[in-house]
Amino acid sequence: MKLFIGIFTFLISIQCFAKPFEVGNRSEKAIEVSLYNLLTNPDKFNGKLVRFFGVVTLEFEGKAIYSDLESFKYFIAKNAIYLDLIGSPISLNKEQEEVVYGKYVEIEGVFHGRLPEEPTCLLSQKCVRVGVNYAGGLSNITFLKERAAAR
Repeated sequence: MKLFIGIFTFLISIQCFAKPFEVGNRSEKAIEVSLYNLLTNPDKFNGKLVRFFGVVTLEFEGKAIYSDLESFKYFIAKNAIYLDLIGSPISLNKEQEEVVYGKYVEIEGVFHGRLPEEPTCLLSQKCVRVGVNYAGGLSNITFLKERAAAR
C-alpha cells in the first residue's frame, strides 16, 4: 500500500510540474486579440500577425482552432479558424499533435478573414482541399503553446 501511495504521489507531482508543450517563438509584433474578435471583425485583422487562444484540432482534413470546447465538440466550423500548417515555420509530429488535441492553446500566425469560395490552393502555395465553412484561416504559424489549466 505504501508503494502504491508513493507511486501515486510521484505521478501527481510530475503532472503538477510538467511544462506545457510549446513550439516556435512569440513575436513582439503580433497583435493580441480574442478569437471572438477575429470572428466578428475579420476585415480589421485580415493579413495581420495575430496571437490568440482557442481549442485546437489537428485531424487530417480538420486542422482548426475553435472558440470554445462546445464548438470543438460539435465541430461548429463557423466558430473556428482553419490552420494552414503547410509551409508554416512550425511543424508538429503525430505525438505532438496528440498532446495538444482538444486543448486550449495560444497560437500566432497571419490571419485571413475571408477564405476563397472554392479553395483548392488555400493560404499557402501548396494545394490542399479544405472545407469552406470555416470563419477564416491562419497561415505562417510561428508559435503554438499549450495553455496550462488553472489550478
